[in-house]
Amino acid sequence: MEQYENLLIESIYYAETSVLATINADFTYIEGAPWYELYQYKYDQSFWRLDRFDKLQEQFFLKLPTRVDWTNYNSQDLQIELLVKTRGLTTIPCIWQGCAKPTLQGLAFCERHAYVEMGIRK
Repeated sequence: MEQYENLLIESIYYAETSVLATINADFTYIEGAPWYELYQYKYDQSFWRLDRFDKLQEQFFLKLPTRVDWTNYNSQDLQIELLVKTRGLTTIPCIWQGCAKPTLQGLAFCERHAYVEMGIRK
């Protein structure tokens, strides 16, 4: 139980092996949609959305504020926050014209340009 509580302190995760194992152990599958699956956490009844597997995309597992219109919930800001948390920031400015925000570690772009313009998710 302690490992599980530590695992889900954030609102979004990359759907890696440990997260998928937690979903299998502690979540109930509710329903599917073309791009997503809806799960309910057994302990607090919260709803979470899992991206369906696509070999060309990162899979995310995120906590939803509500079940209402769950397939249309825009998770872009959460995904960008996760990108920053995962990579970290530098003090070097973004090379995108007119942008002076700090770059992500290992990249020449800030989080917004990396995500929106370059399609980087991890």
